[in-house]
Amino acid sequence: MVTKEYISKISYEEALSYYGEPSEATVFENAKQNEIFPGIRAGIGKYYKGGVKISIKEAIWNKNDSIQIAVWYTKKQNQWMPFDSFEYNRHTDF
Repeated sequence: MVTKEYISKISYEEALSYYGEPSEATVFENAKQNEIFPGIRAGIGKYYKGGVKISIKEAIWNKNDSIQIAVWYTKKQNQWMPFDSFEYNRHTDF
C-alpha cells in the first residue's frame, strides 16, 4: 500500500521501483508571474516563486479505491526528488 509518509521522502525512481507506475504522471513548468495554480496544485506556489522557470513532475498513485496521493518532484542532481505531496479522496471536486 502506498503511504504518504514514505512516498514523499523517496525519489521518483525509487517510488516507481517500490510502488510501480503511478495512475497519472505529468511534467509542467512552474506558474508564470502572478499566476496561481488551481486545485491540488495550489500549494506549489509556497515552494517556488511564480515566473521562475522550474520543471515539476506530478505523479498520482492510488492508495486504495477511494484515496489518491499526489507527489510533486523537481530535479536535483539528475533525480526527481519530492518537495510536496497531498492525499485526497479521488471523488473530491477541486
